[in-house]
Amino acid sequence: RISNSYATATVTGSDLGTGGLVGYSIGTISRSYATGQVVGGGYYTGGLVAVNRGSISDSYATGAVSGGNHVVGGLVGINGQMAGDSASIRHSYAPGNVSGAANDVGGLAGANYTDISNSYATGTVSGSAQDVGGLVGIQYNGSISQTYATGAVNGPSAGGSIGGLIGRQNNGTVSSSYWDMETTGQDTSIGG
Repeated sequence: RISNSYATATVTGSDLGTGGLVGYSIGTISRSYATGQVVGGGYYTGGLVAVNRGSISDSYATGAVSGGNHVVGGLVGINGQMAGDSASIRHSYAPGNVSGAANDVGGLAGANYTDISNSYATGTVSGSAQDVGGLVGIQYNGSISQTYATGAVNGPSAGGSIGGLIGRQNNGTVSSSYWDMETTGQDTSIGG
C-alpha cells in the first residue's frame, strides 16, 4: 500500500513501465501524487503509474508525459492488464500534457481494461499514430463513468482513431461523461 506519498523528480525509462511514482502496481495507491516530467522509451508510460493492476484513488499527476512506444497516459499508462483484473481509478486527475509516438495515448490513461470513475484530464493530448483520446486512448473493457476531458486533442490527419473523450472502444461502457468540443478541438468521440 502507498498512501500520502509523492515524487517530484523527472523520471526517464527505456524499457517497459515508466511511471512518475510507480512503474508497476498491484496494490493500493491513495492520496498520492507525482509532479515531475515522465519520459518513457518502451511500452507503458504514465504520469503516476505505468501499469496499474490495483486501485488508485484521490491521486494525481501534473508533469508532462511523453512515450516513445505504445500506451501513454497522463495518470496511468494502462489500467488493468489481464482478464479478471480488478484495477480501478477513482477521484483522480491529470492536468499535464501527454504525447506519444505510437498507439494508445490518453489524457488520463492510454488504455483501459477495467473501471475509471469521478476523474478527469485537462492537458493537451498529442499522438502520432492511432487511438488518441482526451481521457482514454483505447477502452478495451470496463466502465468509465462521471469523467471529463477538456485539453486539446491532436492526432494523425488520416488513419487514426481520435476522440474528445475516448479514441477507440473495443468493449465496455461509458456513462455520465463528457468532453469540451471547443477546447479539445474534437467534434466526435466514442462515448460521452
